[in-house]
Amino acid sequence: MSSSLSELYKIVFELSDGAFVLLESQDLNILDCSHVFCKLLERSKEELLHQPLKNFCEDSSFLMTDVHHFSHLEPSLEEIVFKCPNGLSVKTHCSIKVISLHTKRYVFLSFYETQNSDPEVIRYLEQQNRELQKINRSKSEFIANISHELRTPLTTVLGWPEIILDSQGVS
Repeated sequence: MSSSLSELYKIVFELSDGAFVLLESQDLNILDCSHVFCKLLERSKEELLHQPLKNFCEDSSFLMTDVHHFSHLEPSLEEIVFKCPNGLSVKTHCSIKVISLHTKRYVFLSFYETQNSDPEVIRYLEQQNRELQKINRSKSEFIANISHELRTPLTTVLGWPEIILDSQGVS
């Protein structure tokens, strides 16, 4: 690869808002990764480079698939769960594409986070949901009570003119 193309590649890789990783095809070691990928795994680039991707996955069974399997397909989509240093998990979907350049093969992965398995986030969201349900019940009770309180006097107010009109024989 020419030096200007190599520089362009580096710039594009680092400026992208996506989580990307480039693997060598033999043992799927990480050759390069975007800063977004590092952030997703909560690790520095130095911790990730030259390490097998499977070291950071909870279930790396799809990584055991022969890389040639991917090369015959259109870009495939796989689910991967990464383990973070704090013990939490990040569920992602990843698009896989095998790239052949000269005589070498590389695997390019782009990731899409699909679920945050952080127990603290889940607890917070569940608490917010309970509070919103409580507020919704209070609103429903208030409307029911106010409706009853308004209907009772209105029935009386509307009932008397009807009685007077009926007693006078007005229809």
